[in-house]
Amino acid sequence: VLDELAAKKPVVILKGGTTEAGTRAVTYHTGAVAGSQAVWEAAFRRAGVTQVASFDELVDTLVAFTRLQPLGGNRVALISPSGGMSVMHTDMCVRGGFQVPELSPETIEGLEQILTAGTSARNPLDLAGFSYFDRKAVRQTIALLGADERIDAILFHLPMDFLMPIVDGAPWFEEKFLNNVIESRPANKPLMIIMPHTIADGKRVEVERLFLDNGFAVFPSVERALRAIAHVMARWGETPRIS
Repeated sequence: VLDELAAKKPVVILKGGTTEAGTRAVTYHTGAVAGSQAVWEAAFRRAGVTQVASFDELVDTLVAFTRLQPLGGNRVALISPSGGMSVMHTDMCVRGGFQVPELSPETIEGLEQILTAGTSARNPLDLAGFSYFDRKAVRQTIALLGADERIDAILFHLPMDFLMPIVDGAPWFEEKFLNNVIESRPANKPLMIIMPHTIADGKRVEVERLFLDNGFAVFPSVERALRAIAHVMARWGETPRIS
């Protein structure tokens, strides 16, 4: 059945009992599905099935499969309002088998013309302060990255605790800012949204739904995004493959 299904569409499986202790626990309950994990994994690999290890990974992978097309490669551009976080995200990408390459000279020149002082026109992009909330700057930045042949995908870091203080003082800004990001999505490569869980999680859910309804892949962290993306790339025979 798996062979037949996986040949037509992605199949994602979350199976319990993948450790020695977990297998022992299975025998106490639904013993019929116990067995050698190596046998299960071999069957999944042969059928081309994607196996995940947690409910979070299951949800993330389904989001990725339903909203992403083939990336064409593992080179990502990172957009963040924080220099420190952009550095950490770069480390996460490299450890996950992704590249954070230098942008083309044309892209860097274009970014330097639109970004304000205190920002970084290099990958990862730190749009600290005014540039991050300047709709024209955000739109042009995404357009330049979309046209850069050195980039296969864009990760846009959107922390609610960074956005909400601005919105509290100017409620009208939220809709304009979010719609600007949505309308800026390039046609030729995925723009994925990273929205960490925060104390403002009620607002985060609301904004996440807005992006999901508009066809975006949304993830709560870069690590979870990369793992889900890697599953999708493996399905298409692309690299990398996160273990």
